[in-house]
Amino acid sequence: MSDYTDNIEGISEAVTQMMLDIVLVLKSYGIEEVPASNVMRLLGTEEEEAKRWEQVILSVTENGELELTNIEEGDSPDEIPPILH
Repeated sequence: MSDYTDNIEGISEAVTQMMLDIVLVLKSYGIEEVPASNVMRLLGTEEEEAKRWEQVILSVTENGELELTNIEEGDSPDEIPPILH
């Protein structure tokens, strides 16, 4: 791999870890699922890119890994408890 590819993978791993850390903190307060778009905004993602992730929910698996779940178009965020939105 090139240095560029290694650098991108390192950045991706760091961002994934930051997202996991945010979701873990929220989970410690009883919030089990978090919209990915909100976490992306916290990390400084531009609004247009964050909006593309509105239908994705972040949670933590029993193994402590970050899990992404697509919600259905017709689902209301209020129907997916408990969520921070």
